[in-house]
Amino acid sequence: AREPLASLAYRHRYPVPHDLHAIERLRRLAGQALGYSVDGLPRFELRPPGIELPWCPAPPYAVFLHATSRADKQWPAAHWVTLATRLLARGVSVVLPWGSLAEQAQARAIADPVAVAAGEASIVIAPRLSLAECASLLAGARMVAGVDTGLTHLAAALGRPTAALFAATPGWRFGPYWSPCAASLGELGVWPQPDEVLAALMRLTAGACAACRRPQRRGWPCAPASASRTRRTARRGPSPPRWRWPISPGGRAASPSTAAIGASAGPGGATRRRPPIRPPPGR
Repeated sequence: AREPLASLAYRHRYPVPHDLHAIERLRRLAGQALGYSVDGLPRFELRPPGIELPWCPAPPYAVFLHATSRADKQWPAAHWVTLATRLLARGVSVVLPWGSLAEQAQARAIADPVAVAAGEASIVIAPRLSLAECASLLAGARMVAGVDTGLTHLAAALGRPTAALFAATPGWRFGPYWSPCAASLGELGVWPQPDEVLAALMRLTAGACAACRRPQRRGWPCAPASASRTRRTARRGPSPPRWRWPISPGGRAASPSTAAIGASAGPGGATRRRPPIRPPPGR
């Protein structure tokens, strides 16, 4: 956002159309200022930190990003309750993160009616989280529903099926448009209804499952890879150690150019020699 007073001191000005998405406007502005062209959709390629969250329910779970700094951007609490009830009936737990005492109270206002009907274990109010912990929570979610806030965009950038809810701000200008796993719902002044959000989440999760080609179970799309690994490890035990290149003195894995050709690190740090590769006869 441009600060009116600061703009008086700008030395360079670049024209950017006003009828573009907010991210596209920023991309074009940066491209003009730094001398490069902007092509295609944004590619974030984020890698979430692998932080353990012992309080988090087992997959599948949905994350409700209900909190935002503006009251007019908050989806009604009754709608959150209805959506949570619909998901719990489908075997999906619900997690409610928060960042302030007021947001914690909002999470409690959503969780209490649901817990009375479905049980406290099915809906979880998260402890206060850091940004890295939020990223880990979102990365493991089966689906995410959120209002116009930064964490909703983070969920979409992480590739999670995300329903972004709009009414106070236009979805076409601020929604996560770059991902086929995300959808912007609602119109200016009109909130989407819970059944509409549920249908979008089901459609997005089915699309995500088809994109990664993992098998579905009992009509539900696949779980995130991290959750699948956790279940496999618990069922079959840990996988045997894999062969890796030796570790160089600097602490980084040595490449074939710096390690002995045909050598790899075995269990316990031992080095195993591989047979040399010889060309076929006649060459």
